[in-house]
Amino acid sequence: MTAPLCSAVITAHNASRQIGACLRSLAAQEDVPGGALEIVLVDDRSSDGTADAAAREGGGALRVMRIDSCAPGRLTARQRALDLGIRAARGEWIFLLDADSAAPPRWIAGGLDALAASRADALAGPVEFRGPPGFWAAMQSIDSRYYFAWSGALNALGLDAAAQFGNFAFRRADYEALGGFESIGFALTEDLAFARALKAAGRRIAFASRAAPPVRVCACPSFGALVARAQRVSAGPLSPLSLSLGLWMIGLAGLGAAAGLAGGPWLAAFAARYAVGAALAARGVWARGGRSRATGALVYEPLAIAVALCVAARLARSRTIEWGGARYER
Repeated sequence: MTAPLCSAVITAHNASRQIGACLRSLAAQEDVPGGALEIVLVDDRSSDGTADAAAREGGGALRVMRIDSCAPGRLTARQRALDLGIRAARGEWIFLLDADSAAPPRWIAGGLDALAASRADALAGPVEFRGPPGFWAAMQSIDSRYYFAWSGALNALGLDAAAQFGNFAFRRADYEALGGFESIGFALTEDLAFARALKAAGRRIAFASRAAPPVRVCACPSFGALVARAQRVSAGPLSPLSLSLGLWMIGLAGLGAAAGLAGGPWLAAFAARYAVGAALAARGVWARGGRSRATGALVYEPLAIAVALCVAARLARSRTIEWGGARYER
């Protein structure tokens, strides 16, 4: 059977230092017949030579498109760039990844295998964070696996779940049938909005197995950068994902406060809830990150609560979110 044409779509804003590794990982894809993969890069207002850096690495499969200005409108700059790239793509299947990421060798072939086996209309895959070995990269990898597992569980229950556009595949025809982001509307969390629109249209999203190799993305380098990212993610609408995760974390904080004030049974309840959360966080990374990363699960949920409190404090001072060279009001 002839392999379907696939399109890897990447949007980039000032990613000249990262785009080479991304394109090399796509050029090294295994079990993809020649001519079965095209790469569409949308250079979104970059001023650092991103397009030139891409041209040195991309080869004949690469097409570069350029956006020169961020005109006011109904969409974010990221949504406009994605829309341009997806509509320009020729592939039956669209594979999305970020400009600062690197795909595993069988990302395309493995994704097609998973889609065929599940008979799903879209595939959400895992993301892990790379960078200098250290605390922040490990915490973000734990967070990503935790979020991925939680989303997969909600999806299995038939509830609205989420996807990360750092590793997501879907049919181009489905995007066009939905009317694209123009019909979906403004969303700072465009991946969540698109996943919800797919589900509402009756499409089925499969979640890759825990053993699936992840796409590796550059980690936020500091606590401040992590808070800024979380501030954007928090702009998404209320959903089963945000509600269930929020209540789960509030429960830990509430039990901790009660344990500190009253002790006794509250302390036991807090210890049990904390142990369950740490086990869930460790479960997602144990097989891939080994014991050294899994031990970070002991501090993951308290850190997530600290990040949420910092986001709330920022939003109390200002509703402005800066992202991808543009500013938005929540």
